Amino acid sequence: MLVRQLDNENVVKDILSAHLDFIKLMNSFPTVLICDTTYKTNKYCLLLMEIVGITSINMTFAIAFAYSSSERMNNFEFALSKVKRLLVKYDMLP
Repeated sequence: MLVRQLDNENVVKDILSAHLDFIKLMNSFPTVLICDTTYKTNKYCLLLMEIVGITSINMTFAIAFAYSSSERMNNFEFALSKVKRLLVKYDMLP
């Protein structure tokens, strides 16, 4: 799954990528999600957010990766809202 957010000039601001197997794991273990960011260390000076989950035996697994053009609240809200929409059961939010 690949989701993108465009600005007023149709320029990509944010990209979120999640593999189908990672989405299935997240729906099996939705209790804890961890977000970590790396600031402007890649070739394009973009923010990289990684979202991971934890299984019942304390193993971590990747859920999604997001590249953002800036460090504003709406960029984080975009990524987290898209991950939230991947949950099948909304009564078990992390």
